[in-house]
Amino acid sequence: MATEFGKIVWYHLCITKNIVRNIMEKLKLSFISALTLLILLVSCKQEDIPTIAVENEVNTFIWSALNSWYYWQSDVSNLRDDRFDSKNKLNTFLNGYTDPNLLFEDLKYPDDRFSWIVDDYQTLDQYFAGVTTSFGFKYGLVRWSQDSVLGYVKYVVPESPASEVGLKRGDLFYAVNGQNMMLDNYSELLKDQEGYQLSLAKIENSLLTPTEISEAFFAIELTENPILLTKIIEIEGTKIGYLMYNGFKHTFHKELNEAFGTLKEAGIDELVLDLRYNSGGSIYTSMHLASMIYGDADASNVFCKIVYNDAHGGNSRALNFVDNVDVVNSEFESQYTLQLNELAIDRMYVLVSSQTASASELIIAGLLPYMEVILIGNQTVGKNEASRTLYDSPSSDFTDNEKDLNPNHTWAVQPIISKLANSQDFSDYSTGFIPDIEARESDYLEFMKPLGDDSELLLSLAIDEITGRNALGRQSFKDPKTIVSELTNKFAFEMHLNGIY
Repeated sequence: MATEFGKIVWYHLCITKNIVRNIMEKLKLSFISALTLLILLVSCKQEDIPTIAVENEVNTFIWSALNSWYYWQSDVSNLRDDRFDSKNKLNTFLNGYTDPNLLFEDLKYPDDRFSWIVDDYQTLDQYFAGVTTSFGFKYGLVRWSQDSVLGYVKYVVPESPASEVGLKRGDLFYAVNGQNMMLDNYSELLKDQEGYQLSLAKIENSLLTPTEISEAFFAIELTENPILLTKIIEIEGTKIGYLMYNGFKHTFHKELNEAFGTLKEAGIDELVLDLRYNSGGSIYTSMHLASMIYGDADASNVFCKIVYNDAHGGNSRALNFVDNVDVVNSEFESQYTLQLNELAIDRMYVLVSSQTASASELIIAGLLPYMEVILIGNQTVGKNEASRTLYDSPSSDFTDNEKDLNPNHTWAVQPIISKLANSQDFSDYSTGFIPDIEARESDYLEFMKPLGDDSELLLSLAIDEITGRNALGRQSFKDPKTIVSELTNKFAFEMHLNGIY
């Protein structure tokens, strides 16, 4: 006890040397007194200063990982290399946070909209591989009359719980598990539920009429194939290839290449790429998709450029188009390669929405220097930044989820680590892309058609543009509606560099 007390005394003497000297000068201490103090100061050694331990080791991981990789590391004062001149000062700072989430938020750059943290990296890894706990349908929400909320089904995943109870695109629902959705409760009704029973309705003469109540269905672990639909539409002698693509999932390269094999074999004249619900994913996959679309490219052509922070500036690089398809597993380990199915087109039409983000936007930006890209829908999100999953594995610079991984917790961070540009250094789309032809499907809920139907709103606009046919009179029944914030997965709008950082 006395020893510990003595160390504390020596510690405080050490850190107050300047104060002691000032006191000596002002009080004009005697030579003996001054000599005594000098002996005390000289005998104070660094090892006598007690080490302040970090109370939560997750905090150390968060700070260290961001200090190494975060794109804005030098712009965040508490992450700068010169911010803390001793380990004790850093640890004292970290001990000011009992919740790792709060520390992470306080270390974020003010303009950062897309970095996040999770307490279970295994769930995150599964999501990137296409495995989620899901009901199997994508929905949107609008404000109906006064404070009521109306949901509409965007699409249903085949062989999912939603498909088994007969849910389909265009279905409208106003209540969940017997409770009407309102602005003050819809989030609670839709979030973290094990099962749904939806009260369905239809719109007649601008009024909502209840129709039936669905059977109860329950969320399961579901692997969703992001290639929802591939179709050939032949109109007025023009072959149009339509591809509904809902996520840049690196474990589906083979299926994506097969879809383009179908389009190539049909000899399509035009391509309509539907990214309206695609919020992003793997840049490695976007590089492959771009290579399938633009068949005149080779491995010497730049698809995009990646710029890192000063600490990792040596990693800044260009990503080129590829000549072969790399089929990889969930860990990005190459399994085999396939011949690339590539198209012979010089123009494409992209269907977009306010959910179109990150890797989807990179496809647009990356192909702009090489071909004509016509956008149809409404303004995209605007994410020209990429992230990387970082684990508590210091010896790998926090990038390996196996080697030297801390077994004491499962926290991970997904910070922005780079900015992206195309081959012409264009990256100015942080506010999103403005479509060439604007339309919003939620304004036409009464008339939602199946995806791939040539009368479906956004696809029909593309066909009109391609063929020059007359529009289908859509403006006469447009009914603008206020969008209600969707309960997006916290991993949404992601564009990650896993596998290629």
